[in-house]
Amino acid sequence: MEGMKKRNYPLDYVEYSPNFKEIIAKSARLAGAKTAYKFKKDDVVKSVTYSEFQKLTQSLGTGLYTLGHKTSHVAIVSENRFEWITTLFAVLAGEGVVIPTDKELPIDEIINILTHSDSEAVFTSATYVPQFKERLDKLPNVKHFICFDLDPSEADDRFVSYEGLIAAGRAALDGGNLEYVDADLSTQELKMLVYTSGTTGTSKGVMLSQNNLTSCLYHGTQISTVGEVNLSVLPYHHSYPLMCDIVACFNKQATLCINENLRTVAANMKEYKPDFICLVPLYVESFYKKIWANAEESGRADKLRKGIKMSNALRKIGVDKRRTLFKSIHDSFGGNLAALGCGGAPLRAEMVDFFDAIGIKILNGYGITECSPLISVNRLFFNDFRTTGVLIASLELKIDQPNENGEGEICVRGENVMMGYYKNPEATALAIDDEGWFHTGDLGKINEHKQVYVTGRKKNLIVLSNGKNIYPEEMEGYVYNIPYVAECVILADVNDNGQEVGLIAEVFLNEDFVKDMDKDARKAAMKQEIDKLNKTLPSFKHIHKVRIRQDEFEKTTTRKIKRSDIGVSVIN
Repeated sequence: MEGMKKRNYPLDYVEYSPNFKEIIAKSARLAGAKTAYKFKKDDVVKSVTYSEFQKLTQSLGTGLYTLGHKTSHVAIVSENRFEWITTLFAVLAGEGVVIPTDKELPIDEIINILTHSDSEAVFTSATYVPQFKERLDKLPNVKHFICFDLDPSEADDRFVSYEGLIAAGRAALDGGNLEYVDADLSTQELKMLVYTSGTTGTSKGVMLSQNNLTSCLYHGTQISTVGEVNLSVLPYHHSYPLMCDIVACFNKQATLCINENLRTVAANMKEYKPDFICLVPLYVESFYKKIWANAEESGRADKLRKGIKMSNALRKIGVDKRRTLFKSIHDSFGGNLAALGCGGAPLRAEMVDFFDAIGIKILNGYGITECSPLISVNRLFFNDFRTTGVLIASLELKIDQPNENGEGEICVRGENVMMGYYKNPEATALAIDDEGWFHTGDLGKINEHKQVYVTGRKKNLIVLSNGKNIYPEEMEGYVYNIPYVAECVILADVNDNGQEVGLIAEVFLNEDFVKDMDKDARKAAMKQEIDKLNKTLPSFKHIHKVRIRQDEFEKTTTRKIKRSDIGVSVIN
């Protein structure tokens, strides 16, 4: 595999910064005039340099201090936008605690998080202001709502204008108030509180210190890094895009372009021309299937297949013509896209091979919020999609109770591992044992090159009545090879005695491929494809039943399927 010969090449040089105040100062010092952010406001592209960003965060932080929020817990409830990022860094570089909150949650759940997290200030957008105003009696501890879209003239004692707060902070700075700028930051105290959304279980508040975050950043970017121009797409409240996209780009002094919403991703790629995007596999799958659907519809699918064969043959003799042969595909991504960072779920082999064949690398990684979040990631020249990459140096990893194949629960300990769950010592004790090992709940193994393999979730493991273990994630990967399938979950077929006796595939079909089929034709097509798949698998892995859904599976905001939605909306 390409890049395997370079497994021992040196780590990238990264300058270590112990806190976010130094990270901001370093980037302003090294790249003050460079564009840090691009984003649209009123349909006009705006740019902010690293020096301008430092001044903005210092003004905002000083404004928070003058408002009485020196050490407050500060939540952010908003869609992705530039102000979200400014707020994040302003709180991280001060003495407060930031709580990135999932905006997609029902409002009552958001209120529960604000209450449980002891938030005293909430940064929010116009979308959420009416809902907060209707429920003020449920949020007595929130002293101020700082509104991104509120005109200073319309502010009151509780609903504060973001622009007005920055102006007040700037005036205080100009008047010699250096309390925020000169604050002494502890690296071990609580700095970020992230409530896990997850695909199973009840959300918990993950406590991360400044040291947890900066250690993850330092050791993670030694192994794998971002591009020079990046497009941010994933929701910012999640620890993966927050650290591996927002913070990593800033630490590298790269340019981060902010996507307005999912409908404008294609237009943003053409406008900003990114060379790197952080995604989850479902987005990559969508790109992959869209390319092939367009090729089939335009009658160019055979030409694309022949082009891939020709390109692969040329590469074997050292000739790389991928950007020429597949120019139209590259142009649809903006023309410069070189790599996709990917995490959150397994990747299908043929999908990775396809993108590599046309000249776009996919760098798979593995992390969990409780580890700030990165555990392992593939390197640009040591990239094996079958693994989730190389274990980062700040962590130790062990496999608990391995089976005959060396697979067991992945456990890690080290600087990245969380302080614990907020106000939940019982859950903390269950997750982190007496020797400091955090039990991830994920199943996998590690090889001699410190490459980590993740095979599934411990809770999802299917144990058939014949004693055979089935990893649903592996089987789902096979089903995703069927062109008709857009989404899939594998579950156990349980008999009247409660025994798991076989496998069921619950699927949502890709409308691009089945739009001309009626219900019976769709069922027949799926049966034929599943029968073909079963012939390639050992008998204990055969899928015996297929359920076709009317609607997509419910998902988390990072597009992971919620397994609690299984069996809902099934039409056959």
